[in-house]
Amino acid sequence: MSIIYNITTLGLAFTLPIWFYKTSCAKKARVLLIPLYLLLLVIILKHVLLAAEYGGPGFLSPSFFLPYPGFPEGFYFINLSRWLSIGSLMMWIVYEVDSKNKLNQCLKVSSIAILLPIILMIVRRPDLIGFRQVSIDDVNFGGGFWNLGVRAFLAFGWLWLLMYFDKSQPNRILFLASAVTVILSGLFGISRSALIAISIGLLFYVLFNTKSARPLKIIAAVVICLSLMYLLSGASIIDNFIARFGSLNDIMTIEEEPRYVIWKNYLYNINEYALIGAPIGSYLKYAIPPKYCSPHSSPLFWFVQYGMFGLISYLSLFWNTVSKALSIKEKDTSRNIIIWLVTYMCLTFINEVGYYTIESYIGLALILALVKICLTVQDNVSEGSKHTVCE
Repeated sequence: MSIIYNITTLGLAFTLPIWFYKTSCAKKARVLLIPLYLLLLVIILKHVLLAAEYGGPGFLSPSFFLPYPGFPEGFYFINLSRWLSIGSLMMWIVYEVDSKNKLNQCLKVSSIAILLPIILMIVRRPDLIGFRQVSIDDVNFGGGFWNLGVRAFLAFGWLWLLMYFDKSQPNRILFLASAVTVILSGLFGISRSALIAISIGLLFYVLFNTKSARPLKIIAAVVICLSLMYLLSGASIIDNFIARFGSLNDIMTIEEEPRYVIWKNYLYNINEYALIGAPIGSYLKYAIPPKYCSPHSSPLFWFVQYGMFGLISYLSLFWNTVSKALSIKEKDTSRNIIIWLVTYMCLTFINEVGYYTIESYIGLALILALVKICLTVQDNVSEGSKHTVCE
């Protein structure tokens, strides 16, 4: 499977020039993707610098095939092709998804593809619901068994909920079922970051839709989700959640929070990577021994690995999306996109899945495509009004 993955990734990476040319020629797509262009430039320059320092400037320099602890030989070459392939996918989505009908099709296919494995997991191993660390056939999951739900919600969950409330399209029940399923499966692994992100997203939605009956439906859906979760797992999941969050005294002692310790440890060595990121050996050299933990925060990941230029480019993706979303005159859509971004950032800023999972970047690309669609429709309406006045 890793060979198939690497071949596919490399193939997508080589399509980057095509999608860069197409998106740069399309004004709406270009404006939305400028931060992504900069981010990819930072990544490429970083790998060129590594190549120059460890074996010459050539693309196939020996440095690209160097391993680092915990990863196979050839990591740097695989890593570069992976980021280029993610960039290609994002450009492809933003360029090709040019109508709500196409967006619906993307979400419908994603629903079917994601629901099947999650349902299989729930049906076959209901005894693992509410447990973070599990072992299956001598394979240990340190909290990652139910992470498919967290990743699916990150990419598609909020969009599924938005499409459910769009009564003009026929797939509403499928989208609602998909959203409920991924929310449940994400919480089955008692993920604190997922619980915080989902709660904040729903809170914002309720607060900003006070004049609509939708918040009541959302609240009802949440109650149903919690009831189903309790029925499927019993009281154990409640006890495990309480244990995960700890007592009030533990919560108040921030120094004992694992994420705080991880972040502090990485930031302690900030002078070594602040400008261009970690040298050969990658970010793991700054992790806490003997257990090497990732930074557990997407902005921190980008900062440690690619320096302040990588961090600024990454954060610009969100700033650019927010600024363009605010210019959408259809306030419901604009508000819901902002709420999605708040939910997205809540999860990616305190969780590791936002950095390395392809789904998170696909989700961001779909939101960019939605912004592009709304702005295009808005411009077409404005142009039509001008022609009407002239006539």
